[in-house]
Amino acid sequence: MTFQQAVEQASPPVNTAYQPGLQALPKRARAKLKYRDSRKLTGSIDLDGALADVCPNAPRWDYGLGIADASGREQALWIELHPATTSEIGVVLQKLAWLKNWLRTHGKALGGITEPGAFYWLATDGVHIQRGSPQARKLSQSGLKAPCRQLLLPC
Repeated sequence: MTFQQAVEQASPPVNTAYQPGLQALPKRARAKLKYRDSRKLTGSIDLDGALADVCPNAPRWDYGLGIADASGREQALWIELHPATTSEIGVVLQKLAWLKNWLRTHGKALGGITEPGAFYWLATDGVHIQRGSPQARKLSQSGLKAPCRQLLLPC
């Protein structure tokens, strides 16, 4: 299944949120992504924007990306663009829990092409969480990668 097909099978209004390449991401987010082959970036969605009216008070996750591997198999990656401070860890973990629940209930096809560890916290500014701290351990236990200033995509 392709990323686009998985998006189209999601509950409305996300089912119409697919954009080719990185078009669903704002320039500030695109500037933080590094990749070798743009042809492997199969699509994107602004999940937060798509669900703003439907779930206005939910801790919504920001973006989904479709990435093709060397064999052409597509997978979904999930990116949260958020300040990376210890005081924001709880907020981002709430967003992660919300996303995982949304994938189980409203985006099952997207959940089916999401590998464990496909969740990334992209820092809006610097990263202000010390390695080895209790907060860093909490992040690691959640399955969320530590926040980064730039993200090297696997393509």
